[in-house]
Amino acid sequence: NAVFRSKTMTFQISKILVYSNKMDINEPQCVYFNENSLNIIVGPTLSGKTSMIAIIKYCLGEKNQIPDGIILDNASWVGVEFLLDVNHETGEKKSLFVIRSLPRPGGKPRTYTKSGYNQDVPKKDELNSNTSRESISSIIEKELGIDVISIANEYGTVYSSKYNLLKEVSTYCFQSQTEIGSKTSLFHEQQNNSKFSIKDWLPFILKTALPDYADKR
Repeated sequence: NAVFRSKTMTFQISKILVYSNKMDINEPQCVYFNENSLNIIVGPTLSGKTSMIAIIKYCLGEKNQIPDGIILDNASWVGVEFLLDVNHETGEKKSLFVIRSLPRPGGKPRTYTKSGYNQDVPKKDELNSNTSRESISSIIEKELGIDVISIANEYGTVYSSKYNLLKEVSTYCFQSQTEIGSKTSLFHEQQNNSKFSIKDWLPFILKTALPDYADKR
């Protein structure tokens, strides 16, 4: 959850969708997440747990992140439903579906997005390419009402939301099995993030950055 100016918004994972590569199966398999909660995925070895984080990041616009295994072997599309807004008076929920076809040799993955209130999960025969991977970040930021967030630190490094926001936030939202058991890493893919990047974004993630502080940055 986050507060942008005077408007409170949410950006949470509601569902992960996996569409079978079998022609006669039109409905996706869904993994449901509890809202406003820490969600822990458990299961047997090689059951696809590690692929859940990969699917989320893939649907946030990263290039091929899906590891070899059960998902890549048996799925044609994967997707995420992001919860964007909740009307607590009416119970209506606004969400955004981001669904991408899995990469195949010689082919370019297709991307499908759909936003609205109280949406049904799209069936496989409804999926068509209506945007590009490069546009996913802009679509999400538009739905959240974010134009551009630029943060400059004392070393002159400028972080812009157009390239960094979703990546930076994911550092604090995910942990793989190996990261949970690590004695040397605290954050997701910490080795790929500079210490300055973590230091600059952490106050915003912890909500310790007050509005006047954020405006100055």
